[in-house]
Amino acid sequence: MKTVLFVCTANTCRSPMAEAIFDELVDEHPRLRGLVKCESAGTMAFEGDRMAPYAQEALSAMGVDGTKHRSKRLNEKLVEEADLILTMEACHMDEVEALFPEAENKVHTLKGYVEGVMGYPDEDGSDSYNIEDPYRMPGDAYIEVAQELREAMEKLLAMLDRRE
Repeated sequence: MKTVLFVCTANTCRSPMAEAIFDELVDEHPRLRGLVKCESAGTMAFEGDRMAPYAQEALSAMGVDGTKHRSKRLNEKLVEEADLILTMEACHMDEVEALFPEAENKVHTLKGYVEGVMGYPDEDGSDSYNIEDPYRMPGDAYIEVAQELREAMEKLLAMLDRRE
């Protein structure tokens, strides 16, 4: 089974939303069922935190349940078990590679990866491959991020489906 690991900072907004959306949409790809799974973690997460309320509301509006999520700090086991590590921002790539240099070849930004940009995005375009952190922003920001993540998950699952 292949494992995709989504990484952000606190594992309470973006990466758990990505995980929940991925889990919801994977059922639309019968060839992937039972062959691919995902996890999420944060580079500076506190273990056991719930998903941010606005993140849960944004997911709920899409018909996706985020209530069971509990945050996890990025660790060696998660990195080792992951076949693909997709970060929400280029800075998260730096953090993952600094902590786990052996993971360098499997770390990409989520948006970059689904657009065919492997590894670290070019300096001039790296911001365009970031999914901005909605933390401490109004609920609308979370809805926008959830929609951005859904589009990325649809592309990612289509890519994975073609490869299996």
